[in-house]
Amino acid sequence: MAHRLAPQGEVELDDISYYIARDSNSMEIADRLIDSVTDRFFLLGDHPYAGRLRDDLRPGLRGFS
Repeated sequence: MAHRLAPQGEVELDDISYYIARDSNSMEIADRLIDSVTDRFFLLGDHPYAGRLRDDLRPGLRGFS
């Protein structure tokens, strides 16, 4: 299944990347982190019900680390 990233999501990933690169003094570390996050998009696209159900936070919400 395909995925789409909302414009705000792109901005937030850019902000995270900038923060990590600045904090770690390494663009490589920031890139690896963002790659790790975006790799999850494909997993969720193929398995939309992956993760633990978190109805305590919001009905139907799932989460995983």
